[in-house]
Amino acid sequence: MYIITAKTHLHVGSGNSNAGVIDNLVQRDPADNLPCIYASSLKGAFREYFEVGPVKNKTLADIIFGEGKNKDSQGTKKGSHIFHQASLLSIPARSNVKLFYHATCKSVLEKFIEDSELFNIDVIALRKEVEELPKLDNKTLIIGNKMDNMQIEDYFIFDEYKTDVPNLKKLLGTDIVIFSDEDFKDLCSDYNLPVIARNNLENGQSKNLWYEQIVPRQAKFYFFTARNCDTDNFDTHVNGNNVQIGANASIGYGVCTISNFKSE
Repeated sequence: MYIITAKTHLHVGSGNSNAGVIDNLVQRDPADNLPCIYASSLKGAFREYFEVGPVKNKTLADIIFGEGKNKDSQGTKKGSHIFHQASLLSIPARSNVKLFYHATCKSVLEKFIEDSELFNIDVIALRKEVEELPKLDNKTLIIGNKMDNMQIEDYFIFDEYKTDVPNLKKLLGTDIVIFSDEDFKDLCSDYNLPVIARNNLENGQSKNLWYEQIVPRQAKFYFFTARNCDTDNFDTHVNGNNVQIGANASIGYGVCTISNFKSE
């Protein structure tokens, strides 16, 4: 299991537009409509990292990711690793008292725990912390001390939670805010994710203006890999390193730190 932390803005495109308003939308999970990174896009980014990126080892890339048809083989060859979709864990939310908070909701945390247990990763202590979080109906919960007139995005803080949650802080960071499911979905909707105008200039004149949706830096995702052999070369090369994921590498998008999530 790995945690992806976006160090720069991230655009992994879905190929869809929003009725002509947003030209390039990010990928979303069909079940909950939250931003995600499809397994095929994730695998492609890692393959490029191994083939032409810092690793530069095509032989190892073929072992891990599989090998296509060539003159010496009759068909494709399966790789040693299976990749699963990267799901959203938290997203930065701007505040009037700090630069940003790591925002999430209880349903996202519960899904993270369920997925972890599906792959036999021990998160018993984290499960206990999440189960003890109060139920939120149209409320917002700040982990720690609430400040006067505190506001995050367009939401005011109604409750504070002073119980220690070391595992949750280890996962997300020290500054955490828990939204209700409804408000978190709204925070991640097409109307609230940042949209950046892109412009193509020819001889100093604007020839093509389009609008691109991004997931902002410091957003966190998680994904799983499964191995069908004993090789651990994938973890050796990616754990703690930066990998470029998604489009627009030439303008600095998609630089992500990959960290192995260890069982408790």
